[in-house]
Amino acid sequence: AVKAGTYSLFAIPNKDNWTIIINSKINSWGAYSYEVAKDVVRTDVPVKTLAASVEALAMIFTKTDNGANLNIGWDTVSVALPITIK
Repeated sequence: AVKAGTYSLFAIPNKDNWTIIINSKINSWGAYSYEVAKDVVRTDVPVKTLAASVEALAMIFTKTDNGANLNIGWDTVSVALPITIK
């Protein structure tokens, strides 16, 4: 579970899945000062191939029965990070 707050979001893209990282270190530019010890959540999500290309990196929330999905898309791939709200 992730407590309400402000976090950094990182992604490590791979062919079949992306590792999505929620990190407690904020106010950093890029990943230059990334600290693995500050990871709150690290999870792998499967890659889906898109029918059409996404020109610029896009992040969109879609509502689900239990919360939302954070959909991240770029070029011809997308991933969905499920978020459950309790």
